Amino acid sequence: QHAAQLESRTAELEKLSRQAQEQAALEASLSELNSNLRGCCGVGDLAGRALDVMIGFLGAPAGAVFVAGADGRLARIAAHAYPEGEAAGRTYAPGEGTVGEAARSRRRLMHGPDDRALRVIFGFGGVAPAEVVAQPLVADEVLVGVVELCLFRPLTEAQSRWLDKAAEAVANSLRFAAQNAELRQVEERNRLILESASEGIFGVDTGGRITFVNPAACRMLGYGAEDLIGQGSHATIHHHRPNGAGYPEEECPMRAAYTQGKASVVDDECLWRKDGSALPVEYGARSEEHTSELQSPNTI
Repeated sequence: QHAAQLESRTAELEKLSRQAQEQAALEASLSELNSNLRGCCGVGDLAGRALDVMIGFLGAPAGAVFVAGADGRLARIAAHAYPEGEAAGRTYAPGEGTVGEAARSRRRLMHGPDDRALRVIFGFGGVAPAEVVAQPLVADEVLVGVVELCLFRPLTEAQSRWLDKAAEAVANSLRFAAQNAELRQVEERNRLILESASEGIFGVDTGGRITFVNPAACRMLGYGAEDLIGQGSHATIHHHRPNGAGYPEEECPMRAAYTQGKASVVDDECLWRKDGSALPVEYGARSEEHTSELQSPNTI
């Protein structure tokens, strides 16, 4: 009886040891995943790194990451040993195929494919996977994409938990990368608009320091952009009234825009060029964009 108790206790300790090792491996792999996701330069790079870690941890011979676009379709942007040809879809609509269905339902789908229907190709021939998993990638209840994996062995309970946590980390990183890409596109569009505008436009922060200035404003004022950015707008270009009297900053309509939210249009003032000469202007100041637009009456 004592020997049986010892044997039972030993088996229990071995089980706990295996569970601890599995947990340690799970945490180490998630840490590796998070490390690989940091510093990625784009959505495609991030998806590729994430897929590499998932395939390594789960022992998957093949897989792919699909990312949802603005139209809702899922486009394949990263793949590992993925089949090519007409049967291998590159985009899916929600509800279309396993990838689309996982996106629509937002739950993991697992299928045991027919040996003749799907095979993973190696140098020596093809081997049928035991299971194909489609895991949705959801961040803050927003569908970001789907990862599809071929497995030679069905997911264990520990692997299933790992995949849930990994999918959450990848979804958050992909969403952040996509938002950054959209922001860069918006900034580029705004830059092109500002540079092509004939009116002088400059923006200030809440302290009145110039944060951007377009070429038209630079030409009007005789400054280079590098001379103006970071400088106080009032002290640099709006320090005196047209009659030469000092202009207290607290009376400046531009300052009222970014400190009190008061929009204004002014047509009887001037700004001061780099060479010290006055430039009569009509300008508008708005708080929502923190911008001022100026026009010289002499050029209208």
